[in-house]
Order: sequence, then C-alpha cells, then structure tokens
Amino acid sequence: MIWFIATLLAALLGSVRDGLQKLLLSDIESHELGFFSGTIGAILMTPFGYMYFPGHLTLFLGVLLVFSGFASVIAIWMFLVALDIGEISVITPLRRVSPVIVAVIEPFFLAASYKPGILIGAILCGLGAFITAVKTENITTPLKDLANTAAILAIGVALFKALGSIATVYLAREMNYLFLSFFSLLSMAIGFAAITHKKQDNFDLRKGWNTNVGMVGLFAVLGTILITFAYSAASATQVITVKQSTIIFSILIGGKFFKEGNMMRKIVGSLLIIISIIFVSI
Repeated sequence: MIWFIATLLAALLGSVRDGLQKLLLSDIESHELGFFSGTIGAILMTPFGYMYFPGHLTLFLGVLLVFSGFASVIAIWMFLVALDIGEISVITPLRRVSPVIVAVIEPFFLAASYKPGILIGAILCGLGAFITAVKTENITTPLKDLANTAAILAIGVALFKALGSIATVYLAREMNYLFLSFFSLLSMAIGFAAITHKKQDNFDLRKGWNTNVGMVGLFAVLGTILITFAYSAASATQVITVKQSTIIFSILIGGKFFKEGNMMRKIVGSLLIIISIIFVSI
C-alpha cells in the first residue's frame, strides 16, 4: 500500500501548495505562478531527468510522453478560460468528475478489468467532489445548462485529466517515475511560458524571486514525484480517486486559515470521498 501513502502525501502537499498559491495570487497572475512553479521544479529535477532518460524511446512512447506532459497544462488552461467566461459554481463541480471518467475508460486503454469496488468508489468520489465544490445550496444549478461553453470546457478539463492519468500509468510501466516527474514539470514550465507570452508582453521575472513562490515550486516537485510513483504502482482509477482527498485537506485549510463557510455541506461531500477511498483501496 505504498502507493496509497504516496498519494495521500501528494494530496496533502497539493492542499498546502494551493493555500500558498491563494495567498500569492493577489500579487501574481495564475499563469505566471504556473510558469515559475514548473521552472523551479524542472531545474531541481534536471539531474534525475538526465540520469533516468529512457534508452528505448520509441515513437509511440515519445508521442504519449508529450501528450501526458501537456495534458495537465491544457486542462489548467481550459479551466482558466472557463472561469473567465462562466460561473465557478458550474465549472468547479464538473471538472471534479475525472475519477468517474477514468474508471469507465481505463479498462479500454490498459486492458484492466472492471472491479465493482473501484467503480463504486470512483462514482462516490465524483459525487462527493461535486457536493463539496458547489458554491450554492441548490446543487442542481450546475446541471441546468450543460450546453454552454464554460460547462463544456469544464468537462473537457476532467477528460484531459483522466486521459493524462491513464497515459502516465502506461508510461510508468516503461520509464522511471523520476524521469516522468522531470518531464511533467518541464512541460508545465514550457506550457505556462507560452500562455504567459500570449497574455502579456511586460513579463517581470523578478516576481519569481520570492520565498513563497520557491515553496510552491518545491511542493510541486515533491507532489509530482509522489503521484508519479503512485501511478507506477497502482491503477489510474485508484490513484486519481485517492488524490481527491486533497479536497478534504483543502476544506480544513480553507476553514482554518481563510474562514470559508458552508462547512456542513463540505463535510458531507468529504465523507463521501473518504468512503470512496476505502472502496478503491481495499
């Protein structure tokens, strides 16, 4: 169960990282923070990227590697666009259904069998994340208009996250997880550099010289290593479901440090996530 512990630690680090990012986003744009975080991570992981560079990189593995590296960047970019044109109460719940998508499509790509416990756990996880993320007491609000652009983008975010997870599981069978971690962070740096260049001309590198920005980059490294290792030892459905425990940690951090409300509804959603984690880990 080392993968389980690694995923929980990655989720905890992700929650702390989100808290730091929330503090930083008043002074720095999200795409700039993504660039600095990815760059710091790629620099720290460069020795491992060199040491564990795969010696049998076929064309198929190369294409899959590029896809897995940029899938997360594309997902984040789509999420930012959706937030710009839509309502967060609609977008956030819809992007959290990725565990359900993974549970349904993983057997087709990785020749895995459908396990009732894992499938039930993924569905409960999606439901728990949905309930937790809805910003209004009427949880049917995000279902009223799934045809609008923002909602379609949010579902696209969940789909890209799911496909990226499955690709990483396949690659982890062929490559060292430390190299995959390096490539993921390098892709993040390149992807957000492109987004930053497109959005602004007066980019200031001095914004990256900040202790908190450095901590975000360090947490990105540790979290990426842990989650990539987990993908090398378990199924995509198991890992991506347990990783949703980051929501639980985020609720605790949000309530304690940011005085966020609606805790009772969030606790209900968290309980469903905990139950889902039990289902996929037994």
